[in-house]
Amino acid sequence: MSDSEVYPLLSTLPSPDPTNPTGSATFDAQDAIHNGFRVLQEVLSLTESQEEGALKREVERRRTRLGAAGLEQIKKEVYLEISAKSQVSLHCDNYLIMKSNFFLASCTVRCFLESSQHVG
Repeated sequence: MSDSEVYPLLSTLPSPDPTNPTGSATFDAQDAIHNGFRVLQEVLSLTESQEEGALKREVERRRTRLGAAGLEQIKKEVYLEISAKSQVSLHCDNYLIMKSNFFLASCTVRCFLESSQHVG
C-alpha cells in the first residue's frame, strides 16, 4: 500500500469516526488507511489457511501413488514446492514494513510534540 502514488495523500486523512461512518464521504478510505493492519492480518491468515490446506491435500494425493516415498519424504517435497510459491512471506514482509512505518511515524510525532512543548 505504501508504494502507491496516492498513499502519501491518503495517509494524511484523519482517523475514521466509527460512531459516525456516514459523517464523512471518505470514511472507507480512512478506515482502510488507519486500520490496514487488521486487513493485512486477515489476508495473511487466509493465505496461510489456503496453503496449509493445499499442503495436506497434495500429501494425501501423493501417498496414494504406487511406489510412493515415505510420509516424511512426501511432506518435505510438498512443503518445498509450496513454500517456493508461497505468498505468506510476502504478506509477512508487508505487515512488518507497515508496522515499522507506523512505529517510525508515531515516534516522529511524539518527538515533535515533545520538542514543541519545550519551545514555548
